[in-house]
Amino acid sequence: MAKVTIIDVANRAGVSISTVSRYLKDAGSINPVSSAKIDLAIRELNYVPNSFARNLKRGSADLIGVVEPDISQSFFSRTVKSVNNILYQNGYMLLVCDSDFQPRKEQFLINRLIEQNVSGILLATTGKNAEFLRKISERFPNIVLFDREEESLSLDCVVEDNEENGYRLTKHLIDQGGRRIAVLTGMSFASSTRQRLAGICRAAEEAGIPLSAKDTYMNGTNKEVIQENAARILEAGIYDTIIFTIPRSIFGIQSVLESRGMQLGKDVLVGGWSNRELFQQSGVRYPAIFQDADQMGTTVANRILRRVNLREEFLPSERIVLETELYIP
Repeated sequence: MAKVTIIDVANRAGVSISTVSRYLKDAGSINPVSSAKIDLAIRELNYVPNSFARNLKRGSADLIGVVEPDISQSFFSRTVKSVNNILYQNGYMLLVCDSDFQPRKEQFLINRLIEQNVSGILLATTGKNAEFLRKISERFPNIVLFDREEESLSLDCVVEDNEENGYRLTKHLIDQGGRRIAVLTGMSFASSTRQRLAGICRAAEEAGIPLSAKDTYMNGTNKEVIQENAARILEAGIYDTIIFTIPRSIFGIQSVLESRGMQLGKDVLVGGWSNRELFQQSGVRYPAIFQDADQMGTTVANRILRRVNLREEFLPSERIVLETELYIP
């Protein structure tokens, strides 16, 4: 069966091709009678507009790309879901890409998204692509960073106050009696890791119990590494407090404690970052910085839509800091 074209629609509706073209761009721009005829013709012929061709003429597609490091993490999956809901309501489709914490893969995905004529890109960067992002943003300004930032670049970013949160959490644990602190972190080159660790160290320094490099166990992003690091901490036999910066770390810590007949909060103080969903799943109570993925997703989606829809080429970059809650059981 031959593909139905805009010419077929124009002939069936009894209008010019240019009128159908205007209708497809903005149905309200033509008179109601012609609009009704074209609408009927489209339905009768089952005509599907060639969106690719329209996007080529317009210079971009109704697509937004998101590049994040690990969709299996509940924070990122929930954030992406919220972004998708907002974009759908505004007529945009979301393309989701996972960088697996690999800087070169992140570069590849960003380049491919731009080749696909996306209107904008949301990025939770690995933290090792500052120069690449600087060059990309010179020709493609519609980039919004989220959760992680590149301090050296003037790009929109939506983040939490990671350093202050690390400080607040650690100060509380110290007030509860914590004196020998071990820290389980995510990837060392991520800005969120650096900032959270800086806040933790600041609170410990103020309390006269400064942390050293050997007290920090880095790059725990999967279950196996988290469990290995937690086991090393407990085997050292010198720590009374564990702080973690990756929410799902709580499950690895729990597993190791249970295997040794130890109780969280009784034999060792534990605190870290979480969200309400993971917190409920863990079945235990501990001091936690609650991240709001829905708030993150809504904020970054609205920011990219503002850049794309208003076409504010010279819109100043903005660093938006979201509020977070310190939950104390």
